[in-house]
Amino acid sequence: MSIEMDILGSYVSRDIFRHDLNGHYKINRCISNVPITTLYEKSFSVEEDRMQQTTLSSYEKRMFSIQGRKNAVELLKKSTAEYLVIDLADELSSRFLVDDGKKKMHMVYDETKESELNTLFQEVGPVKIQPYGFADMKMEVIEKRYHQFIKSIVKSDENPDGYDERNIIVIESRYAETIINDVKATTYKHPEKYEVGKANEWLNQLYTCLYKYMPYCKKVGFPDFVHSSEHSIRELTPLSYVEDTFVYFLQMIDVVTGMSKVNSMDNLLKEKSLSNKIKTRVLNSSAIYEIGGMKKEIENLKKEVAALRKEIGESEKG
Repeated sequence: MSIEMDILGSYVSRDIFRHDLNGHYKINRCISNVPITTLYEKSFSVEEDRMQQTTLSSYEKRMFSIQGRKNAVELLKKSTAEYLVIDLADELSSRFLVDDGKKKMHMVYDETKESELNTLFQEVGPVKIQPYGFADMKMEVIEKRYHQFIKSIVKSDENPDGYDERNIIVIESRYAETIINDVKATTYKHPEKYEVGKANEWLNQLYTCLYKYMPYCKKVGFPDFVHSSEHSIRELTPLSYVEDTFVYFLQMIDVVTGMSKVNSMDNLLKEKSLSNKIKTRVLNSSAIYEIGGMKKEIENLKKEVAALRKEIGESEKG
């Protein structure tokens, strides 16, 4: 029997379940492109005929409507799912302050489709559109909104329809720093426009803020040396990870839900980081086996992985 799951997060969390080939999980509610920091802004609405003039997909249109109505938490709490998966990568989405002459509205929208905001909100004259980024948000305001969100989503005597805190799984999605070039068997960096370093510093603060008010949730750590894939099903970005990263996330969820009892979350994170490190060394080394020092380092890393697996096996026997 499948375990019901809800999702509030980016396509990172959605894509994890593409690798659930055994059908262990059933996605009940899936809400994306609705960052937690947008949940408590002023609501807005868009007429259906105007929405149809945009190039958004059907799913994106539904999510934009949810973003406008500010009812994401309400929808999630009506779900019958036992588990909620969260990641915060959508907080880095392009944001706009839209002034239609009657009110000012904050929203997340695809930056490549900014001109569509005129189509959505223009009535008499052109709307005023001011883009801004995650670095323009004040941390004290964000913390207040995160606290409010957690109070409304976590089950308590005052909030009986919420999720058990221990059944909330946080995927620590971050930006991968590099991309794998399979042809040349090496890696290269993402374009500077993504500001990978600053983005990850920001995400670190956000996850810390989340855990401050939700310390008993299940934390799925982001391994070291994660790369993006040129063959991702999505546009190549710092969030389009190589396939084995999503498999790792799914393995961690299996542990949380009790679907798998063959490993611990800490050991899975250590093992994945070590195997990623080996892979990265190999990718970035030309004529790897002609370089004695590098070859020795790779062998040492392999021994670490073997030792960790032996430790896992012994702990399971005990």
